[in-house]
Order: sequence, then C-alpha cells, then structure tokens
Amino acid sequence: MTPFDFLLPILVLFTVSYACYVFLTQYDKTVSKLQQGELQSGDMTLAELSLSVSPEQLLILRILGAMAGFLFGFFALNIIFAVFFMIAAFVAPAIYLSNLRKKRVIKIESQLVEGLELLGNSLKSGLTMQQAIELVVKEFPAPLSQEFALVLSESKLGVDFTDALENMAVRLRSNVVQILAAGVSVTKKVGGDLTVIFTNIAQTIREQANIEGKLNAVTAQGRFQGLILGFMPFALCVILYFIEPGHMETMFTYTIGRWAFATVILMVIMAQLWIRKLLDIDV
Repeated sequence: MTPFDFLLPILVLFTVSYACYVFLTQYDKTVSKLQQGELQSGDMTLAELSLSVSPEQLLILRILGAMAGFLFGFFALNIIFAVFFMIAAFVAPAIYLSNLRKKRVIKIESQLVEGLELLGNSLKSGLTMQQAIELVVKEFPAPLSQEFALVLSESKLGVDFTDALENMAVRLRSNVVQILAAGVSVTKKVGGDLTVIFTNIAQTIREQANIEGKLNAVTAQGRFQGLILGFMPFALCVILYFIEPGHMETMFTYTIGRWAFATVILMVIMAQLWIRKLLDIDV
C-alpha cells in the first residue's frame, strides 16, 4: 500500500472533525436560527407526535447520523457510497416523522366524523359549546382528543372558538379542519344552526373518504408496479452475484462500475419520487 492510501482517510477524518468543531462553536447561532424557523413555519411535528425530543436535539442526531453514514461508506466501500449514505442518514428521520404526522392527520380526520356528530347531538341536548368539547375530549381517544383539548385550553384562556379552530387547522394543515373552521366562523357571523353545519361537514368528510378510497384502489396497481420496478435492479444484482460472482465483483472493482451503480440508485430514487407525485391526486 502506498502512503496515499493512509493519507486520504486521515484527511477525510480531519475534515469531518473540523466540520464538527465549527458546528459546535456555532451551536448557539444554529439553535437560534432553527427555533426561528420552527416558529415561522409553524412546524410542531415533534410536539404533535408527543416525542420528548427537541428540534435542536433532532438536528444534532441527524448530523451525527450523516457523519456516521459517511465514514461507514467511505471506509467500507468508496466515496460515492459514502455521500449516498450520508444523505440517506440525514434525510431518513425527516421522512419518517413526516409520514407519522400524515398518518396522525388522517386518523384525526377519520375520527372527526363521529366527533362532529357528538358535538351536534350535545348542542341539541342543551349543552354549551365548551361542555360539548369537554365531552369530545373525554369520550374520544387520541389524537382527536389531544387537538380538541388544545382548542378547549385556548378557549378557557380567552381565545374565541373560531380562532381556536383556525389555529387547529393551521397546526394540522388539514383542508377538512379548515372547512370546519370556516363553516363555524361564517355561521357565527351571519347566524345559523351549528348542528346543521357539523352534520354537513361530517357528510362531506364521509364523501371525501369514499372518493379517496376509490382513488387508492385505482392507483394501487401503479404504486405496486413502481415498487417492483424499483427493487428489480437490486434483486437482479443479488441473483447475478450468486450465479456469476466474478461479474459482480468486477463491477465494484472498477470506478466506472461503481459510478454506474450509484447512477442506478439515483435514477431509482428519482423514479419513485416521480411515480408518487403522479399518483398523489388531491381530492
């Protein structure tokens, strides 16, 4: 082995260490910018999911994971895979939390149908709006009870009920909750029966869920085909490795083979994103 073979890993390790040092020395400024971004965007994903991890801690964990992925890929394989592992380790937690948040919003929207019916029946029986919301918080499981508990807390602090619903819609970024907030706001301004508004919105949610179910059934084949096509190149590599190991070892021996494999990974990722975008039909 030449001295350059030892020098390059040392230089890489020194560069990563220096980057960590710069980040730690600028920690306060970084945390301040991160907090401002969280407040401006209204992204309360960690709080919504009841995770005992602050945004600052999550950012540090993602950076440490990216560094670990880069070092593993560099020393185990090559610089191409190192960059790929670094990006994947940094992006994966954000994608995972985003999926958890979407599932939570979908569950809230599905629970909202029965919740609105309970609110309407409570108002018909003579309860006030605050008492009806307290009943929803008591009778329903999370996450709907958590959101209405926040609405109830804001109402007790003097925030108008319509404003509390608007805050809930902004927090969840849900069109259904936005329709609910707009309907309640218009009804309180021009007059009307809230029980009728709740019934109509519940019916709208049912119809929307029905349409989304049909769309998911129609696009299921396309999603499955895209998934199979995405796994096919890697499955073919595994099969060829067991049939002709020398051919696969040759591909990873030469630089052009490694670049070709990295290009395939990038193209598969782009294809999967493109397919998901095409099949993401907004109702």
